[in-house]
Order: sequence, then structure tokens, then C-alpha cells
Amino acid sequence: MNKLFTIMILLGSISVNGQETIKREDKSPNGRSTETYYVLKSDMGTKHGEYKRYWDSKLVAEGKYNYGEKEIFNYYFMDKTPSLTYDYSRNEVLAYVGKDNFTEVYSEFGEKTEVDRPPLPLFSRYELTWFIANNLKYPIKAMENGQSGKVQILVKIDANGNVTNYSLFSRVSKLLNEEALRVVNSIPKEWKWLPAVKDNTPIESAILLPVSFVLN
Repeated sequence: MNKLFTIMILLGSISVNGQETIKREDKSPNGRSTETYYVLKSDMGTKHGEYKRYWDSKLVAEGKYNYGEKEIFNYYFMDKTPSLTYDYSRNEVLAYVGKDNFTEVYSEFGEKTEVDRPPLPLFSRYELTWFIANNLKYPIKAMENGQSGKVQILVKIDANGNVTNYSLFSRVSKLLNEEALRVVNSIPKEWKWLPAVKDNTPIESAILLPVSFVLN
């Protein structure tokens, strides 16, 4: 995610759980992402209270902080329906919706596998879609040669939820394959995942991330 900087501290304060707090608003340098949250008046570096994040004015995440620690958070699809509700304080998934390509799970070798729960992104699908679309650079030679199609990247996620590797699963052309790998490798490292679960145990797995090249 792009680095945020504070553009405003809203005047006035409210009490949250008996603690006086101040509301803050941060914007990313490109103006696409906005965060609103509360900090303790006695410690401006500690978030305490409601938190919301918007991308292009769309709500993509909201939750609550308790003295700097996340509690229950919701992450949303583009249509504002929750994709994941997660309780950070208990490390517990309260609800999730599997309605996209992330529901198909693969082994680290690219073979389909069955799990009790697929890997779940602790960020909004909308942010990921926007990031890829706006950082993808269509190779000029590929355009001139009429090359288009969907490159699928195998994203490997370990048992701790860390992305360990991106590799080509389905190819289109050398130029498009290389660009697809480049853009997914630039996905912010702070965007974390919950690992897949099988027999109540977190496991290493992989999902497919499509990168589409469309000629107008």
C-alpha cells in the first residue's frame, strides 16, 4: 500500500471507553486511499476507537482499535459486501465469502487440492484489483503484435500467511508473462494473508491470481 501521510487532525475530541481521543484523517500521496481513525489524546501514536479505510471513496475496510491493537475488522468486495470478518484479538475468522478465484486452492506444485478453508487476504479485493490494473504497463511491442490474454500467476502462501513466491501458471507470451510477474512482485509486502486450513491446521498452499491484457 502506498505510504500515507497525515493531511488533517480534526478539531474536537470524544471519549472512547473512558479515554479522550482525537480523530485523524490520512491520505495517500496519490489521493486514492484515505484512512480515518482515532488516537489517544494522551498518546497521539496510539490508535483507539473506530477505523475506516476508503479507496476511491469506496469503503474497503473498517474495524476497531483498542489501545493500538486491532479487534474485529471487516474487509469488503467492490460491491461493499464483506469478504472477510476477522477478530484479530482472538485470531479468529468470524465469516468469509468465497466468490472469486481465491476459492480454488493449489499445492505448491500447482496441483488442485482440497482444504477446509482457502487462504484469505487481510485486505480488500478491490484494492488488489485496482493496484494491478493501475500498475500494469502493456508492453508496446506486445500491443503492436496484437498480443493479449490472461496470464495466471501462482501465488504461494506459507503456513504463516506469508507470500513466498510468484510463478507462472498459464502463459500468453514472453512479454506479457514478464510484465505480469513484474506487477505482482510489486504488490505491497504489508498486505498479509491468512493461510489455508486443513484438518484444523494451517498449511502451505497457493492460489491463482489472473492478470489480464486487453487490447482496445
